[in-house]
Amino acid sequence: MLLSVRFVIRRLLEHCDPDQLSGILDPVVKAATKLAKDSHANYVIQCILERGRFEDKRQILEVITGSVLDFATNKVSSNVVEKCFEISTVGSHANDFVEERSALMRAVLGKKSDPNAPIARLMKDKFGNYTVQRIIEHSRGDDWLELRTRIEDVEDDLKKSPTGKHIIAAFEKKIAAMEG
Repeated sequence: MLLSVRFVIRRLLEHCDPDQLSGILDPVVKAATKLAKDSHANYVIQCILERGRFEDKRQILEVITGSVLDFATNKVSSNVVEKCFEISTVGSHANDFVEERSALMRAVLGKKSDPNAPIARLMKDKFGNYTVQRIIEHSRGDDWLELRTRIEDVEDDLKKSPTGKHIIAAFEKKIAAMEG
């Protein structure tokens, strides 16, 4: 049943004006904290992030930012975190999400002097490392410079771990793309 509800909501978002769907979307967005971790409903949250109303996207970004480490280290909701970075960087509303993207990035980076900062924990996590790879891909400006510094500070350690090797590969790919 949940699978068919997921399918119907996604198709409605693909084919209808999101403003027509407030009766359906409002309760889904209000339950985003729970639904982002559901193996089926997370796809609905991602679809709202892609095609939903501006305010729905903003609310979901705020939810994810509030508990980014918890969401990013979860097998299912880490995909929602990745989608948050994507939609706040590229797409129709990206320029409107400057503050939200900045808050999300600050939540991920934490304090530079903190060895247990969220970014440090994500780099070592079996699901969080995928999120870090997407953050690398979608970071820019001052956020990119700070992220680059953080990665370079632990680069030797990252090269020694299975999750770290993937992060270094994404990091080197971004640097090559920027230079090329």
